[in-house]
Amino acid sequence: MLVQSMAILEYLDERFPDPPLLPLDPAGRARVRALAEHVNSAIQPLQNSAVLRFLGGKKEGLDRDFARHFNEERLLALEAALSDGGAGRFCHGDVPGLADCYLVPQLYAARRFAVDLAPFPSLRRRGGLRGVARLPGGPRPPPAGHAGGPEGAMSRPSPSLSIRRIEARLFARRFGKRAG
Repeated sequence: MLVQSMAILEYLDERFPDPPLLPLDPAGRARVRALAEHVNSAIQPLQNSAVLRFLGGKKEGLDRDFARHFNEERLLALEAALSDGGAGRFCHGDVPGLADCYLVPQLYAARRFAVDLAPFPSLRRRGGLRGVARLPGGPRPPPAGHAGGPEGAMSRPSPSLSIRRIEARLFARRFGKRAG
């Protein structure tokens, strides 16, 4: 059973290679993997539910402050990485790919932690909420008050669940099957 997002996405890309989640050229593939790792390795572990539960148990509000701080800091680094000239309508070029599978749910999570996304125009514009959500079968924002929604509570942080939902919808879009 595959349980990690990167493994799931790479499996889907290898099992159903058309259209690919990674560009064909080695430099493009490395760039896209690096962008995805900005979220997968540098942000998500710091907003993991176990980390936030631990911090929330130490001091009220510490969990939210911690998650907001590291989202802001690490999203700034991702914003800078997107300014290297390789982005188009999405993180890499004009079609969604692996990096977008990580960026979209991360922006939802950032909103859950009350991160102001105004300083991140490239993240919002390229591969962000508007671009991917407009695709047929693309993700839709969770309702307000739901974990991951714009006004969602901290009681159920679940970035992995959000990524899984995005993966299911991208799978459905790519292969014409209805996602759950």
